[in-house]
Amino acid sequence: GDSCLPVALSNFSDKTVTIEGTVTTFALQGSNLQDFSNPRTLNDVNLSPSAITAAGVYTIKENPLLIAPLLTTGAGVTVSMVCER
Repeated sequence: GDSCLPVALSNFSDKTVTIEGTVTTFALQGSNLQDFSNPRTLNDVNLSPSAITAAGVYTIKENPLLIAPLLTTGAGVTVSMVCER
C-alpha cells in the first residue's frame, strides 16, 4: 500500500510506462487539478479494455496535468516511464 506523490508530465505528449512486480491492486491515475483531487484511471492506446491496472508495458492515451501510481496491494512493484515531446 505505497502512496506516491503525483508528477507533472503534461509537457511530454508521448509517455510509455512499464509496471513490474507482483501487482494485485494497482491503477495508474491522472488528474488535471493542481491538488490531484478526483484522479481517474489512465488508459492504454492499444488495449480494450484499456485501463492500466496490471503489470505490463503501456502507452498512455491521456495527457493529464499530474500522474501518480496507486498501489493498494502488491509486492516489489516498480513503475518507470519514458517520456518525449
